[in-house]
Amino acid sequence: MIQERRFWVDSYPHLRRVAEELGKLAFGTGDVIEIVVRPAWRDKTPDQRKLFHAICTDIGLEVGLTPGQVKAAIKEDFYGTDEFFVGNRKYRGVQSSEESDREEYSRLIDFAYQWAAEREVLIRDWRRGPTKGKEGDG
Repeated sequence: MIQERRFWVDSYPHLRRVAEELGKLAFGTGDVIEIVVRPAWRDKTPDQRKLFHAICTDIGLEVGLTPGQVKAAIKEDFYGTDEFFVGNRKYRGVQSSEESDREEYSRLIDFAYQWAAEREVLIRDWRRGPTKGKEGDG
């Protein structure tokens, strides 16, 4: 059995070295391997996490919900829901934002601002710094 390996390539010489390593893999005639080429995963940043939670807190204060309730509503609208059954009972689930990379999490943040605006909820735009945002603020 072949052990899972990951390679990060940032230059053509490095790509050639990776190709050489792949050529050394020992697998039999009936074995199949999968090679996936995609941009490197870039995890969301701590600042992105803080920003999303600040937005949810601000919306919650304006509409009388907890930050967790706001977060759940925004994520449901952004990611959609999966319905599944356990026996005869139906459940709904929402994708965890932990599965989002930096780019998708940025879209989630933008969506949260849009979500608030569509509901006429005025909140601070934390992307503009601590003194700017809500109408009438700095």
